[in-house]
Amino acid sequence: MFSDAFDPMMNWDAEKLTLLLNGLPSVQVKAFTRTSAFTMRILPEQVDFWFRTSPLKERKSLGSRLQEVFDEGQIAGLKRFFHQQFDKRDVPWKTVTAYFKITRE
Repeated sequence: MFSDAFDPMMNWDAEKLTLLLNGLPSVQVKAFTRTSAFTMRILPEQVDFWFRTSPLKERKSLGSRLQEVFDEGQIAGLKRFFHQQFDKRDVPWKTVTAYFKITRE
């Protein structure tokens, strides 16, 4: 899911975007990243959101991607497992934020 070359929300990182932008004429780009680690409470609604299916014209959700590999019973089992493991529990979570400094040469 996170390495889908066709998903514009997932197919890049700060390094790739910096290289792409530095290829533009008269532009100099530097990237800085910040990793934040924290605890996040997972609610049942969030697990349901992860397992939703998305319409064809939207980005593929996890649920839609699972349908490509598993049958409905297997997906229901995975969803139950996720609810058992995560509902109303605090879990370690990490995000990476990229900041870009763009200057004209």
